[in-house]
Amino acid sequence: MSSRRALSFVLVLPGVIARALYPNLPKADTAYPRLVSDLLPVGLLGLVLAGRIAILMSSMGACYNASATLVVRDFFMRWKPGLSDREQVAIGHRATVLMAALGVLAAPLDGNEGTRPGRFPEARQGSASACFCSSIRPSAGRSSRTAI
Repeated sequence: MSSRRALSFVLVLPGVIARALYPNLPKADTAYPRLVSDLLPVGLLGLVLAGRIAILMSSMGACYNASATLVVRDFFMRWKPGLSDREQVAIGHRATVLMAALGVLAAPLDGNEGTRPGRFPEARQGSASACFCSSIRPSAGRSSRTAI
């Protein structure tokens, strides 16, 4: 079986199972959370949830890194072409915190999608942004001028 077929099988199979187990499911996007919460034992449920949070944090980290690079390279390097590496990193950190703060502030504008039961953490990016921001500060063993 090719990898494309295997991937499509893995993506479609939970929906087919949910349709068979829960024929009166009100919305199709609640199928996967319902399956996970009803069929998995508590330990495995925690592992699946941790994996989903890890995926979210990884995607957010990549987005923040790309945004910081864009701000430093496309804006600040044009205004001040002679910035040192330390200054670029410091500006990148500030841009990352600003992007995350804007994400936290914009999260309530999502239409309260995160308050529906059965939603996974993708809808709670504001709180995940705050969590991510707390992890980018310099640690106690480093000076505040050292790159992370």
